[in-house]
Amino acid sequence: MKNDRWMMLCCGGILVCVCASLWLPYTEWGILLFSILSALRLYFANDVITGLDQANPKNRTVREMAMLSMFFILMMAGITVWYECGQLPDVVKEKLQFFMVLFLVLVYGNAAPKLPFNRHLGLRLPWTTTNENTWRYAHRICGYMSFPTAFFMLCGYAMHQSGVQIAALCIGFVGLPAFLSYRYNQKQKKDRS
Repeated sequence: MKNDRWMMLCCGGILVCVCASLWLPYTEWGILLFSILSALRLYFANDVITGLDQANPKNRTVREMAMLSMFFILMMAGITVWYECGQLPDVVKEKLQFFMVLFLVLVYGNAAPKLPFNRHLGLRLPWTTTNENTWRYAHRICGYMSFPTAFFMLCGYAMHQSGVQIAALCIGFVGLPAFLSYRYNQKQKKDRS
């Protein structure tokens, strides 16, 4: 597994655009451009990013996730453009954005256990990117949590509570897998000692 300079450049570009958005107009187009470039890099150079041979079937999952990322980015950008042009009412925009995120949670949850060990795509935490067993454990939990997370997000949507939706996404899809994988990693370190 190697650090990829192109991916670091794209992530740096996104960060610069986010920071500059307070002072400069149209930085969202820079964020869109760098996001698409990073997804394209994932698609075309997945063997460099994962360190696996191009023929390895695990690279197929990376390519599929890159295509999903590009689709998600372009759809969210399209929704925003249609809204800014006055073509979408607020209610429709919010529904479309919610269901796009819900779709992403379900598809990513299905693909997470199949993701190969890498530093660019997945639940990237200090303990998951240094230990392949912890990586697998964390992504298996993401897979298990995708349906409960989607369920609680739908409950929050039905109750018109965006806080419930955000909490379900943060706790179910990031918080719980991060916490459990950290404990797993600590247990592995203790067992090795």
